[in-house]
Amino acid sequence: MILLTYNPRPNRAEQACLDECARIAAMVPQAVYQAVNVPDAKCKTDGVNAALAFLASKPRASQPELICFMDADIIFKQEDALANGIQQLHAGEGKISAVSVGRTSIHTGSFLVAAEAQLKHFLNIAYGYLLGTGWMTGAFLLMRFELALKYGFDRHCLNEDNDMLVRMAADGHCCLNPADIVVMTEAPPDMKSFLTQRTRWAQGATDVALCRLPLALAAGSLGSAGFVHRAQAKTRWILFWIFQRTILKYMVPLLLPAFIAVALQCQPSCENLDGLIEVRNVLYQIYFCLMLLVITAAAVLDHQWLKWWHFFLFAVLRVPLGIFLVEAAIVGDAQHFFSMNMWIETARHQGTTESLKCTSAEDEVLPDSEKRGGQKAGVGLRPHETASESQTLKATDVSTNICRGDWHLQVGNQLDRCCLQQRPCSGALLPRVRAVIRARLA
Repeated sequence: MILLTYNPRPNRAEQACLDECARIAAMVPQAVYQAVNVPDAKCKTDGVNAALAFLASKPRASQPELICFMDADIIFKQEDALANGIQQLHAGEGKISAVSVGRTSIHTGSFLVAAEAQLKHFLNIAYGYLLGTGWMTGAFLLMRFELALKYGFDRHCLNEDNDMLVRMAADGHCCLNPADIVVMTEAPPDMKSFLTQRTRWAQGATDVALCRLPLALAAGSLGSAGFVHRAQAKTRWILFWIFQRTILKYMVPLLLPAFIAVALQCQPSCENLDGLIEVRNVLYQIYFCLMLLVITAAAVLDHQWLKWWHFFLFAVLRVPLGIFLVEAAIVGDAQHFFSMNMWIETARHQGTTESLKCTSAEDEVLPDSEKRGGQKAGVGLRPHETASESQTLKATDVSTNICRGDWHLQVGNQLDRCCLQQRPCSGALLPRVRAVIRARLA
């Protein structure tokens, strides 16, 4: 089954895109195509959870064994990538619970973002080894349907894929990142969307570190693992989420001005600071060598249009770009602490959810619709089939985070409260967030 969720109600261009998706799906042997409109979805998570709710409403015999989550702009670089992922997931049964993308390549956008994506391939490998659980990204995620229903995606976290990784890791699950699965995507089209994306990623990472991680550390059994294994695994998680993702970003804005001030004040020599300056020089040399090695390795990776001089320019601009990204991450922290935990709606989606009542496809006739000699226009099960009322889901009435161990889909405010109770924040670290959660539960 190929299931597509979207919002809001499509305009002419978007309806043409849906029709094209249906046409392509019709070319896939034995494939059933369905498109579901989620008119009041405010974020990607709402659409994904609506898809889970839609599938969970079907008879158990009709539910899929595996489910593959993909962003709308994802393209497989290899034709057999999905088949390879399914084989590896079956081969790792009992040890591997999910398969995520090995490398993401930028096929459209700025060369800076494309070059950075090549470098992030090595960072993601390092993240997976440091965590000991693999790395999970929502751009492409293949997993068993029963696990997807059991854990769901938390709409309150802007890094819903990382949040799911922590929750699954706490129960002993891990994710595989095969090197032979490469997907291509688009870079943000302008500076505003780029800044919004990076701020959202940083805000979500902070939310995972300060709200989700304490629960995993306190209650995570890692699948009934022994004490030594749990201790070393949780130490890894602390090093990654607290130190690398949360604290390390503040070293640039704090240490950079400090060392500049020291250099200006100590023109000839400062004997009492010689040791500190030597440490600084060693750190600079280590950073330079590592970045040179990683950039060289990234330049060797195949890419559709990146040339060697793109990586040379990237190396020149790496320091100012890095400072910019660190500042964006700090803005994300500020948004988290001020409870600005929301997706930014685009102009296309603003003002489109005032009516949550499902309307039939016949209520909105496009110029090339059946009444004018074409096929019916709707969210459609297949080409030439009109949308029914059951194919429009209300995002606020489907699971926002499917509660662990409950195989029946729960909806509405009761489920939302259940999931907030499963996701406490550390009172010592974030009393403000705990107050917000109490207010919501009230």
